[in-house]
Amino acid sequence: MIVISGSMPKSGSTWLYSMTDAALVADGYRSAEEVRDRYRLHGVLVSKANEISYATPSKLLRLIPAHAMGEAVLCKTHFAPSRSLRALMAVGTARGTYIYRDLRDVALSAMNHGERARAGGHGHELKDLRTVEDALRYAAELYIPEWERWSSTQGLLMLRYEQMLVEPELLMRRVADHLGLDLDDGALAEIVARFDRRQLQGTTKQNLMLNKATSGRYLDEMTAGQRALAKDLFGRELEAMGYAA
Repeated sequence: MIVISGSMPKSGSTWLYSMTDAALVADGYRSAEEVRDRYRLHGVLVSKANEISYATPSKLLRLIPAHAMGEAVLCKTHFAPSRSLRALMAVGTARGTYIYRDLRDVALSAMNHGERARAGGHGHELKDLRTVEDALRYAAELYIPEWERWSSTQGLLMLRYEQMLVEPELLMRRVADHLGLDLDDGALAEIVARFDRRQLQGTTKQNLMLNKATSGRYLDEMTAGQRALAKDLFGRELEAMGYAA
């Protein structure tokens, strides 16, 4: 099967991708890296996290041979699902998850990323986010349309970052069941423990791209005016996601 690990940016995407990969391996599939190498998918899946950009028909076609051979082709993406990907998910050829986060915390994390990019002299797309207001407007313009497209996709499991922080085993049980994996609670607990953010150090933690890995940052780090702006920009969407605006 083709497995899409979609994510709103700054929502623990690499952390979830890594646990999903471990779950697939525990159920007898090859690792995502092995599949990429075996089927020479480097031109489609890039980085250690098998990232796929916008899933065009030609890119998805490259994944079909591995799928036909019974492999689990795991891909991570921050892009909204294409019409072709939605079609594959509708017929069950592809299965997917999408993890999202309170947009106010997403905005703060994006702003922090921009600060690090400027300090390091990197030309990252977030480097121009210099204020909370900039980051809130950026999130409203880019991330909401993508969330809306993901949330309307048939056959998709929607996940919240906040649950991954406090109930990772329950979240991974949902993922395993959605993907049809035959894993008991003990196997999932071992996977969660292996990627426990509180125990990871140094390069391993950096590879999961974890910043502060907390929820509700906006309550302490935004002014009343900034929280009001967030409500004006995407209060309705926050409530649809399950958050208090």
